[in-house]
Amino acid sequence: MRAEQTRKRDGEVDGVDPLDEEAAVALEAAATAAAEAVPSDPFAPERIADRMLAALRLTRAIPIFDFTDPAYTLSAEPDDAMLAARKDAADFLVRSRLARFSDSLRSDLAINNAGRYWALHGGFMGYLKEDMAARGAGASRQPNPEAEALRTGYMKLMQMRLNTFWWSFGISIAGFLLSVISITVALIWGGRLWR
Repeated sequence: MRAEQTRKRDGEVDGVDPLDEEAAVALEAAATAAAEAVPSDPFAPERIADRMLAALRLTRAIPIFDFTDPAYTLSAEPDDAMLAARKDAADFLVRSRLARFSDSLRSDLAINNAGRYWALHGGFMGYLKEDMAARGAGASRQPNPEAEALRTGYMKLMQMRLNTFWWSFGISIAGFLLSVISITVALIWGGRLWR
């Protein structure tokens, strides 16, 4: 009774909170923008990977070629293009390290911890958006010249250390051989030279 009075006093009409209505409008606008930003082809490997990741969250492993895709209900038997798209989607998930193949034939897909995280936080599409934002749009992977200079200097230092090691090893062997020759000379001719 008290909760109903509070809701009516706060501006709720017919069980709908105006703040929730504004949030619903904002969410609908965001969903529309996301749908326009992502290609709407339900058979694109990214879309199939998204649905596979959602299905993997609920089960331990799924067979790639027997995966029942709710978006693909045109016929009872999948065609070659759909099977190839499923395989591409599975390879895409494994390459992204969101899933792994659980058998030696690479036909069963199992989810890993990163896949569980992304299945709960936006799915594969959320992962792709986050990945692109982390990389930076259009950012190229040019090596840092300062890091390259440091790496080159470090490699030269390592080369000098290795050369020094081998030179000291060679001088030690030469010293050992000279001492063996000296002991041999002393044993053979040592008594005759001093008499």
